[in-house]
Amino acid sequence: MSGGGLRFAATVLLTATAVVYAQMLLVTLPHLAAIAAAAGSADPRMFDLRPAGYDLAAARDLLAALGPAGRAEYLEVQHRLDAVFPALNGLTLALGLAFVGVRLGLTRPIAIGLATVIAAPTALLDWAENASVAVLLALGPAGIGAETVAAASRYTVAKSIAVTIVMSLLLVGLAMVAWRQWRKTRS
Repeated sequence: MSGGGLRFAATVLLTATAVVYAQMLLVTLPHLAAIAAAAGSADPRMFDLRPAGYDLAAARDLLAALGPAGRAEYLEVQHRLDAVFPALNGLTLALGLAFVGVRLGLTRPIAIGLATVIAAPTALLDWAENASVAVLLALGPAGIGAETVAAASRYTVAKSIAVTIVMSLLLVGLAMVAWRQWRKTRS
């Protein structure tokens, strides 16, 4: 792929990732939180937005506050968006890491391979979290047990850690690239 074609593909990928993320962060998740808050949830944040995890009592509280209609909306609207987001986000992170790797002197194949290995867990753990949360939503507050909630919570925590690590690596890498570029222009 030519440089122009690669830039175009990267722009499309970044735009799609940003649009889906914005839809979730600014529309669907706040709407679901508003439903839970209106019903008196002690913590109306959706499972995806609890990086430290949650326990059985918190899961039951949220599921009860969402009610059948809110749980259905979580599954049918939020989870549809979140079905494509892990791939978009993982690819975007891999693209950013590959860019950094090449700029820091790795060959393109090595940079792409490393970036893929580093970024893949963010997508895989996000999909695992989504599957576990879907089980919670389907079972409802009365049907869930401590083990089911603990498994979903572990995926949420693991996804949060993976995303934090990858984003940190990307930011440090971008800072290193910027530093090198700044030093180059100063000499």
